[in-house]
Amino acid sequence: MLVVNDMTNATVSIYLEKKDDGDVARLAPGDTLIITLDSNPTTGYSWHVLEVDNSILKAGKTEFRPQSGLLGAPGKEILYFTALRDGETKLVLGYLRSWEKGAKSLHTFSVTVRVLTHLLSQRCQP
Repeated sequence: MLVVNDMTNATVSIYLEKKDDGDVARLAPGDTLIITLDSNPTTGYSWHVLEVDNSILKAGKTEFRPQSGLLGAPGKEILYFTALRDGETKLVLGYLRSWEKGAKSLHTFSVTVRVLTHLLSQRCQP
């Protein structure tokens, strides 16, 4: 887990990857959660949200960065989320083919997200 502070507006970006599966991430409202996972969309598989409380954590954009310029190259899928309000939610992602209804995920990734307003005041103290 990597935490990057933006001192201009007291927000934080938290970066997670495969090794953070099962962890707890603590954010304040307005913070960004960025999850980077192995992916190869040319196989039809990509990461999808399976479980989250959308009133606490809002899904944003998703992007893919290939490892090379070769056609069909694997790479990293990057998913962005924004913390909205105080609360706790489990975020579960599944690596699956969206058109295969009822199929189980090839891989899963989960993290417990705790959004806490009081973290903002702690960041603003000298």
